[in-house]
Amino acid sequence: DHEMVGLLPIEVVMTLDRLTLGYRQLEVILPCPIGDTGITARGHEFHYSSMNTTAPTTFVGRIVDAQGRSVGYDGLLCNNAVAFYTHLHFGSQLEIARSLLQQARAFAERRAASVDS
Repeated sequence: DHEMVGLLPIEVVMTLDRLTLGYRQLEVILPCPIGDTGITARGHEFHYSSMNTTAPTTFVGRIVDAQGRSVGYDGLLCNNAVAFYTHLHFGSQLEIARSLLQQARAFAERRAASVDS
């Protein structure tokens, strides 16, 4: 058992007998650092773990499997950070990379402006 840094209100539980495996598609349902509502991206999930939230949480995306069945929500939003259990493939949606770069540049500009003040 190892403590995490505490950035996100979650606990991850490792298991030996429960494998989550499959292709996923994420639809952004809340504007966030990876883009606006309605953007979709593909990815996959391969985990021997599960995530339990420890406080009220906000998820930015809805996930479906390769057959189009809902498998829940992903993209835990905490301040400017968004964390995904699904391994997103940026090549499936280039807007994700653009949005992340734009967010990083805007943050750097705000930080530089506050240091100069």
